[in-house]
Amino acid sequence: MNLGSSILVVDDEENAREGLRQFLSGLDYDVYTAENGREALELVKKERPEIILADLKMPEMSGLDLLHEIKRLRPDAIVLILTAYGTVESAVQAMKAGAYYYLTKPINFEELELILKKALNQKA
Repeated sequence: MNLGSSILVVDDEENAREGLRQFLSGLDYDVYTAENGREALELVKKERPEIILADLKMPEMSGLDLLHEIKRLRPDAIVLILTAYGTVESAVQAMKAGAYYYLTKPINFEELELILKKALNQKA
């Protein structure tokens, strides 16, 4: 169903990253993972994933900084920001910077699946 659609999961927490990778692989997405922003940007340049799920709070480069860089490199990429520390202010900042959606952890997988389908349909 999602054949050929690729997703990059960026999270400094291995459990979160691996949980999302397993879930998304089960939905037939090609899944790449990165544990920080620098690694994520290399994958964005090399693999050109259509969707990037990025944690907001990460060492070195925040999800918001990563979002700005991705939008500069790949304006067409769909970026979803994930956070365990959701605030209205950070959600507004993320949306203004071009995030497609803002999800709070723990992630509701059913909601995530619907958001991804909607995002890909709009892009198509």
